[in-house]
Amino acid sequence: MKTLLLALYDDVLTRHISQQLKEQFCIFTAGNGTDALTMLTQVKPDVLLLDLMLPEMDGISVLQEAHLQGFNCPTIAITPYISDYVLNAVEYLRVQCLLRTPCSSQLLCNRIIDLCEMENRSIVADGIEYVLRNLGIQLQTKGGKFLAEAIRQYRYNPNQTIFGDLYPAVADAFGATTCQVERAMRFAIERAWVQRNEQIWNVYFPVGANGKTVRPTNSAFISTIACIVDAQASIA
Repeated sequence: MKTLLLALYDDVLTRHISQQLKEQFCIFTAGNGTDALTMLTQVKPDVLLLDLMLPEMDGISVLQEAHLQGFNCPTIAITPYISDYVLNAVEYLRVQCLLRTPCSSQLLCNRIIDLCEMENRSIVADGIEYVLRNLGIQLQTKGGKFLAEAIRQYRYNPNQTIFGDLYPAVADAFGATTCQVERAMRFAIERAWVQRNEQIWNVYFPVGANGKTVRPTNSAFISTIACIVDAQASIA
């Protein structure tokens, strides 16, 4: 069983995540930076969920000290404040995922599982980006990033509703609003559709009985690409 270290200041969030993941991970917890650093070096977890606002020693300092001691592990960092300093620090310290809080415990659990399966995650991530690029979606734009995230989250739970569940989850991950997410996705799809390569699009969205391909809605686009990536990952 893989080990997970929850270095969080929020006891309630720690309990929720521990409850949801107790069957899948051997879980250790730390409520301050000093304990987090000690646990990191002693337990050597497979995955670290780290609050950058820990007392006694902040999360960035914990990672800096751990790196000096020669220890590093896949890390998800959370913080309510994202500044240029934070972005530069987490990039330098090779943090795999940075999320703005507050965010749901379910989103964090999904990210932990995702990060722990690094090899499979790389296949899936590459598959999503490959398909999106093939369709002309610009991944550097907000709409492209939102779509990639929505497809990843949809794979975890294809029964979730796009307006009630998926848009809010993507919004939480990027510190955006649901309206911004919906609009940016729609614009990204529309732009790619207008400039589309007909042959490539027909591979993913076949021509209908009337001989025409209709531009997919956000929901149809996300569910279709998620199914395709799932199929590719199972073959790989």
